[in-house]
Amino acid sequence: LYHFMDILQGLQCDKLDDLRSTFEKDPNGLLVDDFVKSLEEYTTCLSDADGRLTGLFRTIDYNGDQRITWDEFTTYAIESHMKGTSQRPHEKIRCYKCTSTVESFDTIQKIAHLKYWGTDGKIVTYCKGRAFQIFDSKTFALQAALPHSVVGCGTPTACEYVPTLQVMVTGSSDRKMRVLDRDFTTRQVVSVDSTQLKYVWHPYSELLFASNRLGHLSCFDIAKNVDALLDTSDDIKKGRRTRKVECWSMHNKPLMDFAFLPNSPQKVATCSLDGTIRILDLNKHSNQSRLETQLVGSHENGVLGISHCDQHHYLCSVGYESQAYCWVTNVANHKSFLIDYSNPHKGTFSGIHAVPGTPEVITTDVRGYVKIWDLRMFKCVQTFFMGKTADDED
Repeated sequence: LYHFMDILQGLQCDKLDDLRSTFEKDPNGLLVDDFVKSLEEYTTCLSDADGRLTGLFRTIDYNGDQRITWDEFTTYAIESHMKGTSQRPHEKIRCYKCTSTVESFDTIQKIAHLKYWGTDGKIVTYCKGRAFQIFDSKTFALQAALPHSVVGCGTPTACEYVPTLQVMVTGSSDRKMRVLDRDFTTRQVVSVDSTQLKYVWHPYSELLFASNRLGHLSCFDIAKNVDALLDTSDDIKKGRRTRKVECWSMHNKPLMDFAFLPNSPQKVATCSLDGTIRILDLNKHSNQSRLETQLVGSHENGVLGISHCDQHHYLCSVGYESQAYCWVTNVANHKSFLIDYSNPHKGTFSGIHAVPGTPEVITTDVRGYVKIWDLRMFKCVQTFFMGKTADDED
């Protein structure tokens, strides 16, 4: 795109005032046609000026309201000029590079899910055709491959590590939750009402939270049963088993992802294939109370993943659209967009992660593209390709 800071620097004061007056005729800002028309006389030396100006309009319109105000225009001009200047070290977003590649199993099988357990130094992968595989996060050495005789005959759907108990919890399509010890010996098998899609250990309440295909969010009491986990099966049968503490019907379609808000650990954000994102305050609700949730926003289609940026207080989400969204959690339907018009994602999003303590957000898609975003500018700062996935037949 053309560097429009040069245009502003070359304008006389009267011309600059005229341009500002054009923008301020409508307090809501200029539409794309008015924006192009107002800048045409300053871009006559460029080829395809209309196309460039239209592209510039889309770049500046980060909140997607189809209008650009004078403040938005001048802010972009200043930021684009600053890109050419040297940045301080703490302002830079580091460049990611692939340092090594590990073949976990035959390439005919895809990795459907990957979990990193930093507290235990483990990486866990699982997919439809093969159960859980556990790798050392430093050496990538395979430490264990759990057969179906251990984790059940169903397709693996979820797993979590509970650091305080040093146990691994797995879920599968056979509607069973299994608790394994450090030797990967099954200590408990708990029947659940629906296939569970995600587990999260919540240290604030010392409960294991789970989402399922019915749109429910449940929590299980594991911490109080630590003795039972280490006892014999006969002792476990006496009743000291993991039990469901509470269950909330959050959505009417599968609850795909959920995340606790770092600054309010009693609040959990959920998303679903019904297209909505909601927040539940755990301190205000129990099984006996009437469920009241806060609607954060909606996608046109289903929502596949969410992640909270603690530094900028945005709840980021991805779905079947071509762009990611950033939501202000205390204002309903207040969103900004993360979209790279010049090099957008090539397929459906497969995940999103806000890096704690930074303005970085990472998005991935099923075609193998990864993008790093800077929430200070709502701009993509790096794109790299990790290789085609099993779903990509091109």
